Amino acid sequence: FPAMILTAIFVPETSPHKQAVKEEGADPIPHWTTVIRQPGQLLLFAMFIITAVGQSISFSIAPFWANAMLNWDAEMVGYLMMMAGVCVFFLQMFAVGPLFKSVGEVRALMIGVAVHIAGCLILVCCAPTTTTAVVGFPLIMGGLTLAFPALNSLVSRRTCKNLQGTALGISNGFSALGRIAGPVAAGTVFVANTAAPFFIAIFAGGLVLLWAAFEIKNKHKAPIS
Repeated sequence: FPAMILTAIFVPETSPHKQAVKEEGADPIPHWTTVIRQPGQLLLFAMFIITAVGQSISFSIAPFWANAMLNWDAEMVGYLMMMAGVCVFFLQMFAVGPLFKSVGEVRALMIGVAVHIAGCLILVCCAPTTTTAVVGFPLIMGGLTLAFPALNSLVSRRTCKNLQGTALGISNGFSALGRIAGPVAAGTVFVANTAAPFFIAIFAGGLVLLWAAFEIKNKHKAPIS
């Protein structure tokens, strides 16, 4: 909250579009329905919810799975999360940009989701061992590292320049909904079946893959002037 206040006071507006609107005396705040009604945007925003569900399930259920299946304590779980964090760091630093440039956001999203699903399948299909955890969880969490940069890039490119801030704010709101729903669903089904949360994550990833395949097939044009 203090950062928001300081930004509002000391950071000047750098967007020429907002400055032009302000000089003309028009209302600088676009209505959120304008963003939602743009072609293809509603489905794109839905992907934020679905992806956030898969991501939040992975992070929230990891300690419980490791304790229930491997009898790990908090220290061991901490090492696992550290390893996953290192993988995410290197992917974000060295893989996201080059991958987007070489195959585009939608295909990069598909690659990331496929890696995420592969990690889930390892945990579901293989015996619960240290190797399974050390391989599976970094794949699950690292794969989705590509998802949100890809989705945010698509939202930015497919929205009018004077509406991009509104669009990105809406996307963050949808992501928050997914991060609420994911842990609640995972915790509920984990009590009955320790593999069930990962099936939910696989299903969510499958929906994202279907949407991405639809986007590629229809060659949805990214920029909107």
